[in-house]
Amino acid sequence: MDAQSAQESTDSPDDILIRTPVLALDHFNFVARVFQVDGVWFQYDETSGAAAFWVPMGAMTACIPVSRVMREFSIDPDGSDGHLLLRIEQALKYAPVIRPGDSIPSELIDGTASWKYEISHKLVAEGRLLWHLLRWAEIDVLENPSPEELISFGQDEDQQKDRALAMLKITAQQEEYSEKELSEFMGQLSVDLAYIEALREHFSSIFQLQSNFARARQVCRGQKEAAEEFGRISTLTQKPLRLVREKFAQIDLILSSFDCALYEAEVVAEKIRKIRNQLHLESCKWQPIVADWNSVKKPTDDLQLRRRIYHFLASQWPLENNWPQSGS
Repeated sequence: MDAQSAQESTDSPDDILIRTPVLALDHFNFVARVFQVDGVWFQYDETSGAAAFWVPMGAMTACIPVSRVMREFSIDPDGSDGHLLLRIEQALKYAPVIRPGDSIPSELIDGTASWKYEISHKLVAEGRLLWHLLRWAEIDVLENPSPEELISFGQDEDQQKDRALAMLKITAQQEEYSEKELSEFMGQLSVDLAYIEALREHFSSIFQLQSNFARARQVCRGQKEAAEEFGRISTLTQKPLRLVREKFAQIDLILSSFDCALYEAEVVAEKIRKIRNQLHLESCKWQPIVADWNSVKKPTDDLQLRRRIYHFLASQWPLENNWPQSGS
């Protein structure tokens, strides 16, 4: 078996789906009549955890697992509707609800993100990338700079002089790269990292929420039931947020070996995008919890809020659950 065949044999289904779409389709333009019914949509069923097709029927709504839709409605698996149904479960990782006619998330088409970052995130990414480059070149830099410091760092004229020296050093070591090619690589990498910076910012409020749960437990020490519930809530947050921190640490580890990242530019870009997709999926799961907590003036006194948060956490991240090993 040659090297290319060996690589293909280890590809996950998610990798294949992203790189080699079955059809050149960019929208969920279903043809069958059932998908033309007003108000139908696709969404995960919270009870079963499976992707489902939801059909309004008067005062009731039918919930049909996507895995059964082809059989129930005689959909040809080799037709366009069949191929689109195969993409629904993957697409729901990037969009909580999908309706017929919606665009297919770009993550499944060309690997780019279907959501946007702010200009500030790009500036932080450029500063962090420069910081790692100078550190690799053994040029003195700040220790553990904040996002604000990274923005200033990336725009500082003195640092740009050091950048030029570091670029000369790395192009001398990596002879196949010219300074222009290295600049282009860093420019593209900074775009990928801008999404990571946006996720760092978003998760900072989620990490704060974890601290709020621990603090609420202390506030409720005189109320045994409430204190125990906040204790269980805190326990449920530990593993998923530890795994999130590990994902951010993986990004920093990749960047710390700047010469290796350059040598394996395509592999590094793919790794960063996979981590981006994983973190984005996790961040979407947390949004209802953050919104629910912030909507209450005094959350420690709200019994129903505690119960909702606990049941939501337990359904999303049961203690025995492991981080998915797939590429998305």
